Amino acid sequence: MVSLGWDGAVTIVVLVLGLIVMMGDWMAPHLTFTLMVGVLMAATVIDTRAGASGFSNTGVLTVVILYSVAEGVSQTGGLDRLMSRVLGTTATSGRAAMIRMMLPVAVSSAFLNNTPIVALMIPILISWGRRCNVSPKQLLIPLSYASIFGGTTTLIGTSTNLVIAGLQSRRYSGTENATFNFFDITPYGLP
Repeated sequence: MVSLGWDGAVTIVVLVLGLIVMMGDWMAPHLTFTLMVGVLMAATVIDTRAGASGFSNTGVLTVVILYSVAEGVSQTGGLDRLMSRVLGTTATSGRAAMIRMMLPVAVSSAFLNNTPIVALMIPILISWGRRCNVSPKQLLIPLSYASIFGGTTTLIGTSTNLVIAGLQSRRYSGTENATFNFFDITPYGLP
């Protein structure tokens, strides 16, 4: 039998407690993970450098900044007004509403991260669907698909692209293939 040592036991306890907190939905996941890393750093299971290393990835930092930009757009109501103009006030059917919604969402997701776009668009689409007598159920999965499609066409479109770009930059620094440009993945993201 393998002995874990005190640091292994602390890590398992922190992970189990973190999972219980998240299953109970008692705290937001980002706060739970931050608290878990903090406890592991305080217990000297991991050092400060290892605990903060995830925040040094440019992909993670870019996602944080994009959330701030998306929240600013949401707070100003600019996206509501823009989407009201783009979506219009009527839709003849659920299919017409879905088609009308997908293109602007895909384009938005290419230039802002797709996760905050979905978070911002859910309340807009629910209220728009109600105004147009279209069930929100017919709009939410297509919203997700459109945002994923748009997100795969640029570097900042998805968190995954940003993280991979950061890892590649670190691993291959000093070579010509060290960085992705904004549209380098577009040929692979488009069908």
